[in-house]
Amino acid sequence: LRSVGGDFRFYAELMTEVSNLNSLTSVGGELSIDSMEELTSVSGFNALVSAGRIVIRDNKKLLTIGGFNALTSVDSLVVTSVSQLHTLNGFGALTDLAASDTTIEVSSTRLTTLGAFPALTSAGDVYLTGPVQSLSSLRALRRVTGDFSANSTTVTYLDDLSGLSEVGGKLILQSNSNLTSLSGLSGLTRVASAHISINPARCESRVTAFFARWSLTCTSSSCANNKPGC
Repeated sequence: LRSVGGDFRFYAELMTEVSNLNSLTSVGGELSIDSMEELTSVSGFNALVSAGRIVIRDNKKLLTIGGFNALTSVDSLVVTSVSQLHTLNGFGALTDLAASDTTIEVSSTRLTTLGAFPALTSAGDVYLTGPVQSLSSLRALRRVTGDFSANSTTVTYLDDLSGLSEVGGKLILQSNSNLTSLSGLSGLTRVASAHISINPARCESRVTAFFARWSLTCTSSSCANNKPGC
């Protein structure tokens, strides 16, 4: 199988892995891996160059995702409702996705290792939720035309985002328990709005200063519940 013009969907409840589809080069619609009760890994798809949308969700036992290393074009990539997922790798050929306004959304309450997207330079929106220990795989990121969100991570610094120069939508940093510094964002030349809250290790005064630097309105919801008294 080399090409699917429409949607390609996996629903087989007893499959433990999705792999060995290394001849598939394109999916015109949605590639969906959804509600597979026994699935523990997704790999392969290493010939896949383009897809309209990739959705991996509601797979309760899924632990790792890898592969997709030839993928250069996708309208949206959504990985969500995968509560056991701890490792996301692959997607090494995704680079400039701003022109297609691509959304990348990754959410898992156990995601500690993010090795995906090492060549990504731009995107439409980026939403990351989970206890990721490092954002080093995003070191190439330069521009996000929409929102950039890091939620519930365990990162301490944002130095891996030092190359990020533009957030055209909202910069969201929320519930990052170990975040102590915003200095890694010193490369920003444009940010349209921000929401920086519930980061208990980050000084409230520094957050307020960040808002002032960009002439953004600091409200009780947009820049609150960070570390007080400093």
